[in-house]
Amino acid sequence: MSRIRSLYKGAIIPFAALAIVSCRSRGDVCILPEPETRQVETVSCNIDILNPWKLFVAEERLMVYQDMAERPFIVFPLPLNGNGYVAGYRGRGSGELIDPDIKSFVGNLSGFSVVDRDGSFRTYSFDSGGDLELSDEVMIKGMEGPMNGVLRLSSSAIKFVYVRFCK
Repeated sequence: MSRIRSLYKGAIIPFAALAIVSCRSRGDVCILPEPETRQVETVSCNIDILNPWKLFVAEERLMVYQDMAERPFIVFPLPLNGNGYVAGYRGRGSGELIDPDIKSFVGNLSGFSVVDRDGSFRTYSFDSGGDLELSDEVMIKGMEGPMNGVLRLSSSAIKFVYVRFCK
């Protein structure tokens, strides 16, 4: 009996809210946009995408970043036809990624930029074979604390600003 009473009390509040909303003056009009119809196309790919963390476009390529893979990027030339290839390396060698901040990937016309765990802001471009090569690296001072992404400043001499948490 107490369970029925608690269900009854739980039903009163939503019913009362519905009655109040439906009894508003008819002068308030809510105009909703017409629903859009989108066509979705499925593309089968030749590579298993196991753990995608980030998707972005860089130099007419769709980049899929996989967090735990030794070769962390799957690259699909645009327009998509399903034929992708793996690129990049994980490690501490020249041009390798240690642990990139997934919020900081910024695609551009020649490749992309990303901030890595060691505090470096790295810019990669594609070589003639389609693999990634490090084209620029700048160390960011004071890289302790959480990382909050990169902002592109198109109207400035400074191309990117790296944003991080301030204590």
